[in-house]
Amino acid sequence: AEDPTGRGALGETGVDPPVMRRLAGPALVALLVIGFFWKLVLSDQFTWLASDDISTQVMPWIQFQASEWHAGRIPLWDPTAWGGQPLLAQAIPGTASPLNWPLFLAPLKHGWIRQSVLHWYYVLTRIIAAWTMFALCRDLGRSRAASVIAGVLFGAAGYFGSAEYPQIVNSGIWAPAVFLYQLRVVRGVRPWASAGLYGLFLGLVWLSGHHQVPIFVSITSCLMWFFDVFRRVSWRFGAAGLVIAGLVGALQILPTFEYGRQAVRWVGLDHPVGWNEKVPYAIHDNYAVKPLSLLAIAIPGLDKTVNPHIGAVALALALLGAAAAPRFAVISFIALIFSFGPATWLHGILYATVPLIEKARAPAQALMLVHLGLCALVAFGIDTVNEKGKRFAAYGLLATAALLSATGFILYKTGGVALMGDTRFMVTATAALGGAVLLLKGPKTVAKWALLGLILVETSTTSAQFTIYERQKERISKLKMMSEDADLVDFLHKQTSKPFRIEYDGDTFPHNLGDWWGLETFSTYTASAPEIVMRNEPYNPRVQAMLGVRYYLGTKPVRPDLTEVFTGASGRKIFAYPVAFPRAWAVHRTLQLKPAETARALIDPAIDLATAAIVTRPAPGLETCSGDSVRVTGHSPNRVEIEADMRCRGMVVLSETWFPGWKAAVDGRGTDVFDADGMVRGVVVERGSHRIDMVYRPVTVFAGGFLTVLGLLLAFGLRLADSDHGGAFRPLPKRDTA
Repeated sequence: AEDPTGRGALGETGVDPPVMRRLAGPALVALLVIGFFWKLVLSDQFTWLASDDISTQVMPWIQFQASEWHAGRIPLWDPTAWGGQPLLAQAIPGTASPLNWPLFLAPLKHGWIRQSVLHWYYVLTRIIAAWTMFALCRDLGRSRAASVIAGVLFGAAGYFGSAEYPQIVNSGIWAPAVFLYQLRVVRGVRPWASAGLYGLFLGLVWLSGHHQVPIFVSITSCLMWFFDVFRRVSWRFGAAGLVIAGLVGALQILPTFEYGRQAVRWVGLDHPVGWNEKVPYAIHDNYAVKPLSLLAIAIPGLDKTVNPHIGAVALALALLGAAAAPRFAVISFIALIFSFGPATWLHGILYATVPLIEKARAPAQALMLVHLGLCALVAFGIDTVNEKGKRFAAYGLLATAALLSATGFILYKTGGVALMGDTRFMVTATAALGGAVLLLKGPKTVAKWALLGLILVETSTTSAQFTIYERQKERISKLKMMSEDADLVDFLHKQTSKPFRIEYDGDTFPHNLGDWWGLETFSTYTASAPEIVMRNEPYNPRVQAMLGVRYYLGTKPVRPDLTEVFTGASGRKIFAYPVAFPRAWAVHRTLQLKPAETARALIDPAIDLATAAIVTRPAPGLETCSGDSVRVTGHSPNRVEIEADMRCRGMVVLSETWFPGWKAAVDGRGTDVFDADGMVRGVVVERGSHRIDMVYRPVTVFAGGFLTVLGLLLAFGLRLADSDHGGAFRPLPKRDTA
C-alpha cells in the first residue's frame, strides 16, 4: 500500500522500526546504569578513586600509560620500578585490555588524566557488563523487561556495584558473552560461528588484566564443556573455541607467563614467592568469603570481602527461576561454595589438583560467577508463569519484611542500633514488602518494571557508595596528597646530571611517585618484581649506589650519611645520597660467578663495582686501560641510547634491569646483552667511538600480538563461514539449555 505520509517505508527517522525496537533495550539499560551511578557522572561531589590501592597504584599506572600513549609510545616497559621491569607482562596494569586504550588516548588536562574521564570509564565498564547480561538473557528467550532488569542488576549491583579494581572488573564484564555463545553451541545455533565468538570473548576475559576471574571463568566453562560432551555435543566445537580463546588472549598470556617465571610475587607473607612455589593455603583463607557473609546477598552491611548484595527481592526472583534454569543455579551454588575458600572441602580439592587455582589467592572473586548466575536466574524468575511459585516467593518476602522489621524494632528499643546508625536493612524490609505485593497482586507488565525500581532502590544501599569529598576528608587524604609536592618534583626535574633514581618513604608518600610524576624511583608499590633484582641485596648501600639512587624523599633521612638539599611547602624534604653511580659506565674486568653467588659479591667491599663487572656466563676477554667516556644520550621507557668513547675493549654497564627481550646493537650491529652485576645490563664494546642502542622488543609480546590477531581472524572467519542452518547434532530440549 502507498505510504500516506510520503516519508517512505522507514518512517520519519529513516531507521527500520524493528531495529529501533532492538536498540531500545540496550539504550534503556545504559540510561538506567548511568542513573544508578549519578554520583560519579552527574555530580562533582563524589569519587571512586579514594581507596588505597586505586589512588596509590592503579591511578599512577593509568597516568603513566596515558602519558606514553600521548607521546606516541606503547608502554611495554616501566622504568620507574625496581630498576625497570615489564609493564604489559605484569597483567594488572591492563596494558593489553582494549577497553583501556580509549582511556589512555582520552584528552589530558595539563598532562594529567582527567578525573571526569576516570569516572565515566567506571560507569561505561558497568554498562558493558549490563549489555552482555541483557544479551545473554534475550538469547535465552527472556522478555525484554526481564532482560533489562537482569542486565542492570548485573552491571550496577552486587559484584560490579562494589568492585573497584578495573583490571578485575574488565575481565568479568565479558563473562555473560562467553556463556551466551557456549550455550548457543549447546543448542546447535550456528555452532561453528558460536564456538568462534565464544573463543573471542573468553580471550577478551584474559586480555583484560587480572588472572583470578579469567581462571575461574575458564574452569567453569571447561566443566560445562565436559558436561555437555556427554550430552551429545561434539567436542570439536569446545576444542575450537578454547583454541581461539588461547590465541585471542595470547597478547597477555605469553608475556605474563614469561614474566611469572622471572619474577617473585608478594601474596601476604613476609617474603615474596616464586613461580614454582605454591601460594600457601592459609593465604587463600585471608581472601575468602566468610560464610556469615552469605546473608549479605539479601541483607546489606554483612559483607567482609567482596560485596555480594543483590537484595531480598532479586534473591526471591532468582530462587523462583532456579527450576527453569538449573545450569545457572548450579554455577551460582558451586561458585558460592568455592568462594568460602578453606571453609569447605571443594576449594581444597581444586587447590590441590587444578593448575593455576593456587595462584588465584582470592576465592572471594568467584562471587562474580555467583552474581552472574543469580542475575540470569532473576530474568527467568520474572518471566515465570508458575503462580504457585510466585505465591511462595511472595510469602517468603513477606516473612523477610516482618522478620527484619521486628529485628529493627527490638534493636532500637534495646539500644542495639540508633536511628542515625546503620539501619539499611529496613530498606530491604520495605523492598521485600513491596515485592511481595507486586508478586501477589500486580499486573504482569507493570509489576516487572515496578520490580526493577524496587531492586534499584534496595541495591543502592550497598552499591554506588562512593567517597564524599566534603564529609570524608580522611578517606581522600591520600588522593589529595597526589596533587601536592610539585615543588619537590620541579627541583628533581631541574637537576642536570640525568638520569638518576630516587627512593622515598612509603608512609609519607603512599602513592607510586614514579609512575605518577614521571620520576625513576627504585622501590614502588607493586604485586611483583623481577627475581633477578630481589635476590641481589637491592637495599644495600653499595647496590643502591651502583643503581644510581641519588635522592631520598621523606620527612627525615633514612640513613645518617644523607644530606638535606630541599624542603617543600608541604614540609616533605629531599635528601642527597653521598655516592651514586652514573646511569652508564665502562669497566675493563669481569668476575664470573654462579647466580647464587652474585649477591654476596655485590656487597663485598673488596670488589670495586666501578671498575669490574660481575657476570654469570663467559664474556669476551677485556683489555686494561682508563680514560673512557660513556654517557646516556637518549632515554625512554622502551629504548636507551648511549655514546661510548672507549680507549680499549671494555664492557659498558647500564644500571637498568636485565630482562629477556632487551636487544642491543653497537653501531647498528646486534650484540649480546649480559646480566652484569647480577641484575643490570652489560654490552662489550671495542676500542673507539661507538653508539649503543638498547631496545625492548620482547618476543612474547610480538608473538602474542600476532596470535591475538590470528585468533580474531579465525573467530570472524568462522562467523562468516557458518551458515544459518549449520549444525552437527540434534538440539537439546529447550528446558535443559539454560
